[in-house]
Amino acid sequence: MQLTRQTARPATRLRLPALTGFTAWIGVLYTTDPGGRLNGLPSFPFYPSHIWGIGFLVVAAMLTTALLLHHRGWFVAALAVLMVWLIVWAGSLIADSIAGTATFTGWSFLALIALFCYAEMVDLLEGAP
Repeated sequence: MQLTRQTARPATRLRLPALTGFTAWIGVLYTTDPGGRLNGLPSFPFYPSHIWGIGFLVVAAMLTTALLLHHRGWFVAALAVLMVWLIVWAGSLIADSIAGTATFTGWSFLALIALFCYAEMVDLLEGAP
């Protein structure tokens, strides 16, 4: 189903491009690691930052494609992938915090964004106003 002004809520029309830009920006920063500041941080316990960045860039490409095609189903699929990616990262941070090398709150922002992805998916699946 097409995603147009008539078939999307105003908040959705603002959130989807913002989430696309956010995901692309995080992907670029984590992939390039300007200044080498991310190397060895506890925020990346199992994989280096560039692996997480590539994942974000893949999701950003999916979101951009859905945005350009105005396709509701593609947005839902891309948001599902992003949600899983964030949950995996949050889970790895929880494991690392139990091991004592990361903070106990590091995972919470990722879990919150994953929850927002889920809420947006539900909104898109329920259809237009």
